Amino acid sequence: MIADAWPEEKRATALAAFSAATNVGLFLAFVLGGVVAAKFGWRVAFLVAGLPGVVLALAMAAWMREPNPATPPQDQELLPSYLSLFCRLIADRGTRHVMIGAGLTATVGLGATAWIATFLIRAHGMEIAQVGIYLAFAIGIGGALGTAVGGRLADWFGRDNPGRRLIFVAVTIAIAKPVAIAFYLSDNTGVALVLFLLPAAFGAIFAAPSFGHVYSVVRPRERPMTTALMMLILNLVGLGLGPFIVGSISTALTPAYEGDGLRYALIILQLIGLWGAFHFWRAGRFIQPQHRETRG
Repeated sequence: MIADAWPEEKRATALAAFSAATNVGLFLAFVLGGVVAAKFGWRVAFLVAGLPGVVLALAMAAWMREPNPATPPQDQELLPSYLSLFCRLIADRGTRHVMIGAGLTATVGLGATAWIATFLIRAHGMEIAQVGIYLAFAIGIGGALGTAVGGRLADWFGRDNPGRRLIFVAVTIAIAKPVAIAFYLSDNTGVALVLFLLPAAFGAIFAAPSFGHVYSVVRPRERPMTTALMMLILNLVGLGLGPFIVGSISTALTPAYEGDGLRYALIILQLIGLWGAFHFWRAGRFIQPQHRETRG
């Protein structure tokens, strides 16, 4: 719906605003969810989390209307299979690099997010309540602002050449990863908490330009299937492998490094992020200024 409602040159901005809502949800989950669970129990916390979705669903059914697609579908237009669409996407060099880069970056982000609270408790002796409040503001508010501003900047850099949106993503990752490594290496709690703010803000910038690009190379009716493929990559690869990789490396390193096994596992994970930055940079180099949105 966002892809139909916004032109390609402004799509990363719109998608980034949508993605930033996830960080706002994380803020509420860390703060409100923790308070409700502590006071009334986890069952009530789940009810509180679910009820707003029911209200929003009813509101959307009553008032929200789908925008007209950029290109009206033809009656005889047939949708491809998921396999043929996937093969067509990865056959394009730029799109292939975007999909690989998105999968690697999601692996790092979701893997780190799953273990960051445990790391702060182990390495810096923070209490659970302190960690919850800190992460609420760092990942929730900081991540939302970083994602929204990053999407707008990506569109600004890509106004004449869409490939520059992806090069911008590569640069943000390349900046964030060394700072994240410094965060994990710091033994000073105050310094570490300040350092983490930048990678937390930059963590989800990749999403909007990635989705914006893949939407531009498929027909309008194929965008829902394209979304499903991208979400499969982000969840199956990122959420499926990220936390598992950190836990496995930490377990392997613990006999040699004792309490620092998790620290070094998270540092190794950041190197995978630099690998993802390379693919975004390559994608930006392959996408030429004359690129135009596929119209079917």
